[in-house]
Amino acid sequence: MALKEQIVPKEDSSSLCFQKSEFAKDDFCVDYFVSEYRKHVPLEVLRDDLGIYLNVLRSSMIELINKDYADFVNLSSNLVGLDKSINNLTVPLGQLREEVMTVKTALDEALDSIQKKLQEREETRNKKILIQKVMIVLKEIEKIEMLLNITYSNQNAYFIQSEMRKWSSDLVERVALNLVEMQFILSKLKGLQVIEDLRIRMQKITSILRSHLEEVFINKGLFDPPTLEMVLRTYAIFDKTEELELLFCKRVVRPHLEKIITEKNLQQNGLNSLYKEILDFLINKCKIIFEVTTKTKRTNLLKGYDFVGNVIWPEIASQLIHLTPSIFAPGNPNLFHQHYLITLTFLEDFERTCSCRTSIRNLRQYPSYKSFMEKWNLLVYFQIRFQEIGGAFEEALLLPFLQTKENLPFNFRISSSCWVSIQKCWSPDIYLPSLSYKFWKFTLQILSRYTKWITTILEKPVQDVMLIDNSIQHSSDKYMNSGPESQNTELPSVVDFVTLVNDIEILQKKVTEFFEQVIWKKISECNDDLRDALECSLEELAKMPSEIGTYVVRGIVAQCSQHLKLVSDIPRLYRKTNREVPSKPSIYVANVINQIENFLEENSKFLSPKLRTEWCIQILDGVTQQYLSVTSDVLISVKRMEDSLKRLKRARDKNMVISAAGGSGVSDDDKIRLQLALDVESFGNKIECLGIQRKNVRGYDTLVEVVESARVSPSS
Repeated sequence: MALKEQIVPKEDSSSLCFQKSEFAKDDFCVDYFVSEYRKHVPLEVLRDDLGIYLNVLRSSMIELINKDYADFVNLSSNLVGLDKSINNLTVPLGQLREEVMTVKTALDEALDSIQKKLQEREETRNKKILIQKVMIVLKEIEKIEMLLNITYSNQNAYFIQSEMRKWSSDLVERVALNLVEMQFILSKLKGLQVIEDLRIRMQKITSILRSHLEEVFINKGLFDPPTLEMVLRTYAIFDKTEELELLFCKRVVRPHLEKIITEKNLQQNGLNSLYKEILDFLINKCKIIFEVTTKTKRTNLLKGYDFVGNVIWPEIASQLIHLTPSIFAPGNPNLFHQHYLITLTFLEDFERTCSCRTSIRNLRQYPSYKSFMEKWNLLVYFQIRFQEIGGAFEEALLLPFLQTKENLPFNFRISSSCWVSIQKCWSPDIYLPSLSYKFWKFTLQILSRYTKWITTILEKPVQDVMLIDNSIQHSSDKYMNSGPESQNTELPSVVDFVTLVNDIEILQKKVTEFFEQVIWKKISECNDDLRDALECSLEELAKMPSEIGTYVVRGIVAQCSQHLKLVSDIPRLYRKTNREVPSKPSIYVANVINQIENFLEENSKFLSPKLRTEWCIQILDGVTQQYLSVTSDVLISVKRMEDSLKRLKRARDKNMVISAAGGSGVSDDDKIRLQLALDVESFGNKIECLGIQRKNVRGYDTLVEVVESARVSPSS
């Protein structure tokens, strides 16, 4: 009943065609069929298609049954009698199993027997090898005893013939190699009493040989390079390099250093002499050992020695720390500085004995070297120097404008103290290379403190600063003739500020030259940014002259303004006084200009032509602005008074001709205006006498215009 026809679905555009063979091959087709149809067709169409598919499956099942029908029918008949055949095979198989087990047991017994015999044979062979090795070691020991001409007694003691104690170097090295080889062999052997006896004999031989080497090392090796090399190689063969270094320390280095490094020797001869004796000892007693272990082309057997780092330097450092602790005391900074520099020189000389950079680098990495350098309390030393230098500078700030000696380039004590403090930081008697960064920072702090002090002074109001007038002496006389208390309370004068500008310029130049000639040579290897830091500090200091100039100008202008107050008294001089018509300027104009002239004259040696012109123009600008303000106020007041008088006159007599002075004469107000005009003209003339053009003074043209316009139209 095979179904061979093709199944045709309904006439729907979304339906699919299926063949029986496709569904019979893959069970996944159902799921695929359903999922695809759910996406594209309605449920009704899907139901019909699934019905068709069910029919196909039924037809396929019927076809399969029809195809294998004969096998299904004959299955039960083929199984008849199978259990009887199985029972017939059980007995023969059991017998075969027993025979196999018997053979296996026999084989296991044979294998165990063979294994035991092999083990016994192995033990016998090992014992034979052990006996052979013991015999070899015994022969070698007897051979060594014969070579060394020593005799072993039954009481486990050695007797050495005195005439044979002078063993050759080759013999000693040969014996040492044999001993090491025999010790290695014995280390692998155990279980026999004879082995322990041999080990004891070898230890005694080794002890005798090492005693001989110690004697040769001390008495001859330190003076004979070939002998020393033999001793070093032999100890290296025994892997006892540390013991030889310790022997050298106990027998040679320590006794000599204990005689040299003492507090008494330090106090009597000084640290420099003490270090010289140590170097002499190294040259006389350790020169050969240095040459053999560091300066010559060493073999591999000599590379394990480091007498400098393991013996000599640790002993020197230890005895210096414990026997002469006074050299590290920073309480006396001058002595500490001297001791530290002498020690650095000694270390340089000592490092020359290391002969190569690798040895020097290794020496500086040793804990003993680091602990020795840490004993020098450089921070405490710097703090003492900081207090010493900084304290002197802060003390100068109490009397900053005190005059210095004539032979110094600076005028004031504070500027001189700043320069001296910077020099001290890098003085050979104070500076230490290990503290270069700290001294450099301190230098910048001194400059910053100087700049900050100037800034603080300039923050005070101009009225609080003592200005120059005819009743005040020069600041140098003032400070030199007054006591400390008055010096501390006196405020600086304008002359002091001008002089301070000169000090600032000198300080900038000297610090720059000092940096290039002294400081940079000491710190150039540190960092190029240090130059930028100094330039930044000097730039801040360079701003001070300009700020001081502005401050001084305000002070002079304020002083001149005191004389300009007389402008307000001009109306009082001419109103109702019947004074003559003015023909000459007022005295206050001369006083104002004299004030400026006195300032420029008294500070001529500190003011450059350029700075003199700049400051003079700035002062005149400020004075002119004040003059313009006062004059304008006076003219306004005069105009108001004139208008008021006119109104009163009109009210009193309407038939009379109003005239402030009567008739056609010059009125009091005209006299006032004329006086103001004469004063302004005189002020302009005196400006030119100072070497300044009128047109360069800001506000002067406006001042002239104000007074002239008032004269032309007084009643406007």
